[in-house]
Amino acid sequence: MNTESKTDAPAQPELVEQVRRLGPWFHNIEVAPGIFTKEIAPAPGPQPLNHPEPRWEKVKSALPEDMTGMSVLDAGCSDGFFSIKMAGRGASRILAVDGAAEPIKRMNWVIDHFGLENVEAKVQMLDRSSARKLGKFDLVFAMAVFYHMRDPITGIEMLASLGDRLLLETIVVPDHRDTYFKVKQPGGERGVPRLIPSTACLEMLMRWAGYDEITQLTDESDSRPIYLCVRNRPGS
Repeated sequence: MNTESKTDAPAQPELVEQVRRLGPWFHNIEVAPGIFTKEIAPAPGPQPLNHPEPRWEKVKSALPEDMTGMSVLDAGCSDGFFSIKMAGRGASRILAVDGAAEPIKRMNWVIDHFGLENVEAKVQMLDRSSARKLGKFDLVFAMAVFYHMRDPITGIEMLASLGDRLLLETIVVPDHRDTYFKVKQPGGERGVPRLIPSTACLEMLMRWAGYDEITQLTDESDSRPIYLCVRNRPGS
């Protein structure tokens, strides 16, 4: 799939203005040569301007260069950076979902801008009920999603129900010996406490969910490890 912008794309000043109006952007997407979304209208926060390119560099070698025939669920897709990358590798179908409407609005603009017929984006919270309606995917891609779940045990079970191959990135407490959750206080009055697992806890949960191959794609210095989890007994 070619992710070059369409031939009838707007002129550069108009394109920059469209990106600015849609912002602020959480993902830095090159919508035309030298024109990057996050450099024009960055979202506040600690992420660098090239976010999430460094995360892609850590996961891309774990994905097939040619994803033709593969179906992908991009859970918590935000502005769609990873979906666009996988569309560029030829994934036959990508369903990108996020619980927030604004990122999906930006992503739908990007889909239209590049003419990506193999990508669909929609606002949807993931829970057991909605997951049952989505069916199965060859790959479940879940970057920065797990630690937002109110119930991480149900959450990992739900993600596992969607496919036999899971690429998961999350925050952990780096402890390979003891299995526990750390409670992180919410940032504001309306926030929800987060349950952050120890590394041992997260790996135990992934095995409990049925994955028998668990490969960490990041080194031990990374506080947000990335795992490729494979279940070799489909449907187990």
